[in-house]
Amino acid sequence: MASNLKVHQFSKCLAGTTVHFHVLQLKDSFFLWVGTDPDMNHLALAMCDADGQRPVSSTLLGDFSNTTSQNLAVKLSTRTKKQVLISWNLNDTCLSKLAEEALKHEMDENPENF
Repeated sequence: MASNLKVHQFSKCLAGTTVHFHVLQLKDSFFLWVGTDPDMNHLALAMCDADGQRPVSSTLLGDFSNTTSQNLAVKLSTRTKKQVLISWNLNDTCLSKLAEEALKHEMDENPENF
């Protein structure tokens, strides 16, 4: 029996800081963890509605005023049409922007991993 679970990991040196990306891919969803240290301070979920037009989202863990994980989950769910759980553990705005660009590039180059 083939596994429905796939793991993809990559790291990027961004602004002198190593940022780690871990993707746990399931059949119609994926979990993405991004950070520099082994922490899970935020967790958000997004999925497209029944019509597949508009994503719905929620912050499940962490500071509800920090919408970075939730906003990115919405972007990724819209892009992939999948349910997305994301834990974005970067607090620096510049580093976050660079990490988001690196993630976009990785998704463009290796879409089968998301």
